[in-house]
Amino acid sequence: MTSRAQKFPLARFAAFQTQQLDQAREVMAKVNCDHSLNYTSGCHSLNLEVREVHLPHSAMISSSYGAWVKASVGEPESLFACQYLLSGSATYKIGTEQIYCHRDRGAMISPTKLVEMEHTPDSWILGMRIDRKTLEEHLESLTMRSLSKPLEFDGRMDVRTGGLGSHLFRQIRFLADELIEKRASCSKVPLP
Repeated sequence: MTSRAQKFPLARFAAFQTQQLDQAREVMAKVNCDHSLNYTSGCHSLNLEVREVHLPHSAMISSSYGAWVKASVGEPESLFACQYLLSGSATYKIGTEQIYCHRDRGAMISPTKLVEMEHTPDSWILGMRIDRKTLEEHLESLTMRSLSKPLEFDGRMDVRTGGLGSHLFRQIRFLADELIEKRASCSKVPLP
C-alpha cells in the first residue's frame, strides 16, 4: 500500500495502514480510546493510514480514514484531544455542540463530553492527545487550588481568529515539524 501522507506532518514516521474496518477500529481504539467505526454515504471501502509519536504524557497523531466514516467515541474519559484538519472536512458533535471542521477550524475533545465524528475520504487530521490526569494536575499546581469541576474546553478551535485555536494549531505544527527534523529520541511508534 503506498502512503498518501508524503506532504503531511509525521510522514517520516512509520505508519500503520489497513483496508479492513475491524482492524481500523482496533488500531484507533489503541491510539485514542474505544469507539465504534462505521461506513457512511454508501461507502464500503477504507484506506486507514495513521502515525502516532509518543511523547511524555501526550502523543502526536496524523491520520486519515480515506473513506466516508462515522466514529462514535462516547466520553474519552482519560484524554483531551485537539484535532485539526489539514485537508478535507469533518463534522464533530462534542457534547451538544455541532462543529463543521476544515482547514480553518479544528476540534477540541474534552474527556467528559460525548463525541461523534464524520469524516470525508480526503480528510487528513493532525492532532495531539494529552493525558487528562497530567493536564489537570498541572493546572492545579499552577493555580494552587483543586479543580472544583472537570476541566472542559469549547469544542470549536478556529485557526484564523488569532485566539486559542490559532495559537494551539501553530504549536502543534511546530512540534510536528520539530519531530520530523530531529526524529525525536523520546518518540516511539507502538502500532503493529
